[in-house]
Amino acid sequence: MDAGWIYQAVQVQVPTTIPDIGLCGEDLDASGAYGYLWWVNGRRNNGERLWPGATPNTFAAYGAKNNLMFVVPEWNMVIVRLGLDSGRGGATIISDPQWGQFLSLVGAAVDPECTLECKFQRSTLAKNATYYTDKGFRITDVPTGYSGLALIKTPHADRLLKAPSGYLTLEMAEAGTVYVAYDTRGLGLPDWMDGFSDTGDDLLTSWRRQPAMRIYAKHFTAGDCVNFGANRAPGFDGGNPGNYIVFY
Repeated sequence: MDAGWIYQAVQVQVPTTIPDIGLCGEDLDASGAYGYLWWVNGRRNNGERLWPGATPNTFAAYGAKNNLMFVVPEWNMVIVRLGLDSGRGGATIISDPQWGQFLSLVGAAVDPECTLECKFQRSTLAKNATYYTDKGFRITDVPTGYSGLALIKTPHADRLLKAPSGYLTLEMAEAGTVYVAYDTRGLGLPDWMDGFSDTGDDLLTSWRRQPAMRIYAKHFTAGDCVNFGANRAPGFDGGNPGNYIVFY
């Protein structure tokens, strides 16, 4: 079989401009996530990938009764799920977010040195979204160009930590820019932020004691393990900032 055909088959062929109407009489939303008879890990209308915990090139075959096959080229791996159950009639339905969580755990086992700890939470950067895992503060304004990016929420309770590295690690599944939003009440940036450039943009929040979070940016290549230090790592020079957050 022609290699070019294989490549095209596992690329998005149903763009997000085509509305979801369901496939085969089922609630299967293909917009932004369907190739030539393959489900692919494309970005949906909300900006999130179909399986956020998987690599961008992951694709899958969905069969009847929850029989599935995932192909993950970056991990040189094929995952097959066999069963006799069905999603109809009140039986178990395995959702795409559940598969995404499962694939995230598989990825952690494949590369345990660069994984996101469970105390952090993945979400989407948007107005009115919460940004800490342990506080209800919300983002009230997002500058143009950032909405829809993948957000990593951090615990506000970690704001006093001083580790110079290893606080948060993130493997880049694809090349792109990583952003750190750092509380403007902080005096001096921690040394691990060397190389991040000041974008001049600010996130605004509902926390009245937090004037803004300044956005800093740095580009990374696919496969990079981005290693973030703690909020008050060496280089920090005073003030009382809340913990930073990350998006990409």
